[in-house]
Amino acid sequence: MAVNYFSRADDAQQTVREIQDAGSEAVAIQGDVSQPDQAARIAAEAREFLGRVDWLVHSAGLSIVEPAD
Repeated sequence: MAVNYFSRADDAQQTVREIQDAGSEAVAIQGDVSQPDQAARIAAEAREFLGRVDWLVHSAGLSIVEPAD
């Protein structure tokens, strides 16, 4: 499993350790998925570590502060 993070390296490494403790391989990859070049690098590094990527969970957050109407 590849865990992407933007700025919370310690949290990402903790997640990697939890995945590894559960018996799976994991790697943390830093990058900003809002930047196309970084998103491409993140994907390339994940493929290098994992081989084939079967699932992608996108959970990057974006806040837009404006009326909902």
